[in-house]
Amino acid sequence: MPALSRLASRAPRHQKSVNLFLSEPIVGTSYDPDRDRMVMKTVTVEWLHLDEDGMTCDRCAGTGKEVRAAVRSLNSECASRGVSIAYRERKLSTAQIAKSNLILIDGSPIEDILPDAAASQSCCASCGEITGRQESCRTIVQLGEVYETIPRKLIRTAVCRIAQCC
Repeated sequence: MPALSRLASRAPRHQKSVNLFLSEPIVGTSYDPDRDRMVMKTVTVEWLHLDEDGMTCDRCAGTGKEVRAAVRSLNSECASRGVSIAYRERKLSTAQIAKSNLILIDGSPIEDILPDAAASQSCCASCGEITGRQESCRTIVQLGEVYETIPRKLIRTAVCRIAQCC
């Protein structure tokens, strides 16, 4: 018996019984009969960036701030809809710099989720200062606008498309 309906059946006899059974589950949740509870859906946001002795480039540092802020905001917004947003950070070596500034939403690159978006790259002087050679860093191009630092609004749009909670 679902936890909500079990609670309603335990109401004292002198109180009016209220049917707490929902005709449809809360968006993003599923019922786990083995544990007799609702289970929240989790969407994972993973940010990959260059990390050389604790240093990252300016654009990746900016993207990191935007990702963390978006995840905090979305967790508040989506919790009532049964969705949790998990955050992971993966630090890359200089050998993996081609993947730096990549955001994955449930394993898919953000540019694959956003409408009219594509990954690109441009010269990154900040990465070059870290590695000691000329480097290019990932960017996102959407509707003709190039984003070196991936803004919170794009992250939010991508997560909302996957989570369907906002």
